[in-house]
Amino acid sequence: MMQLDLSGRRTTVYVPARRDEMLRFFRARILGDLPRFRWGLFQEAVRARNYQRALDIAAQALDEEAERYAVRKTMFGSSHVNVSAPDRVPLYLASIFGRLDVIDRVIALERFALDETKKPYDGAEGETGRIRYDRNAVFAVETHDSRLEQALEHKADYERFAAILSAVRQRPGILQVDLTGVVTDRDTKGVTRMVDQLEATDLVATKKVGSRVGVWPAEHPKGPSPSDRREQRWYWAVDDYWEERPFEWLDLSATISGIETLALIVEEAARQTGIDGGLRPTPLDFIQGSKWHFASPALSGGIPTHEDPDQLAMVFWGHQDLTQAAAMAGRIIHDGGAQTTANQKKKWLLAEPRHTHMERMPFTERFSLDTGRHTGWLLREVPEPTADSVPATAFTAAGVCTDQEKAAELGVACWLKRSKGRALRPA
Repeated sequence: MMQLDLSGRRTTVYVPARRDEMLRFFRARILGDLPRFRWGLFQEAVRARNYQRALDIAAQALDEEAERYAVRKTMFGSSHVNVSAPDRVPLYLASIFGRLDVIDRVIALERFALDETKKPYDGAEGETGRIRYDRNAVFAVETHDSRLEQALEHKADYERFAAILSAVRQRPGILQVDLTGVVTDRDTKGVTRMVDQLEATDLVATKKVGSRVGVWPAEHPKGPSPSDRREQRWYWAVDDYWEERPFEWLDLSATISGIETLALIVEEAARQTGIDGGLRPTPLDFIQGSKWHFASPALSGGIPTHEDPDQLAMVFWGHQDLTQAAAMAGRIIHDGGAQTTANQKKKWLLAEPRHTHMERMPFTERFSLDTGRHTGWLLREVPEPTADSVPATAFTAAGVCTDQEKAAELGVACWLKRSKGRALRPA
């Protein structure tokens, strides 16, 4: 506990005991974004036919998803664990290229999900929540059972693909129909599909031999010429997610790097000693309490961001390029969905970004019965830099809270009173 002077009066401020909880929420949010963009990067690698790189990315994305579910379980219990279905493409490719490590990751996720869905309800929504959980759990168990069986079948496919490749290498030009003798637990249609997949990954080549189909290792000197090859019968289905790709999808590697940089900035700040005391803000003060929906649209540059749609205020850590800051703010505002009304967006887009400086100010959450646990710090703009301030790039509309006591009462950032600026439209 410490005593601070605030506007001529002594105020008791308790150091918040929720830093670890906030970091868990932040970590879960980061892990919600990272795998999503890694799967986009996976699809880019598949399109480029760089399958081993694609599988490396898949392994990393699955590790991050596993960590995300573990974090969510710690935070919310098994009643809030919902494991998303993995794309079938990495499972097919993993079985073809012998990347059983990728398949084993999927199997582990499905077994984890299956175990969680069989546990009794442990949420805080009472009898209504328990009834809904039990009803959904029946379907969830069936779903995860089916997906687990599917993943195990892909693992068994590795042996089948290996047997087909071995036979083709030993007998270049072997008839496709004869491969059913190599994979005895698959019918002709199943073997044909597997040959088509091997051809789609450039491991074999096929051509018509009379009324039959011959199969050669890819690039075999006696294999079919490009003009003799059959038209490819299998395509790896990958999605673009959006017809018009948002900014953060234009350069996935840069977006992922920015999210990782953001995580590093925040985690390093959390390790600093004395972070819970004094007026000097840290990156944690910029992300806590903010209502941003996804890290990536605003933070692909690794910049901690404070956003308050109700107060039409936004601030980026550090003095950023003003045009780029306006563009980032514009993307968040336009993508605000139900959090920001059309009228709010109109007002917000009339704001003008500026370089400023921020300090902390103490507050007590007004709706809290236990004020000792829910007191802490808010951001406050200062007219000139001080020993306790940090540089920031602010983006605020007319009407934001400019009264310090009112800001503390509402639990929002406090801004200097400014006249309405001209519109600076985002790029």
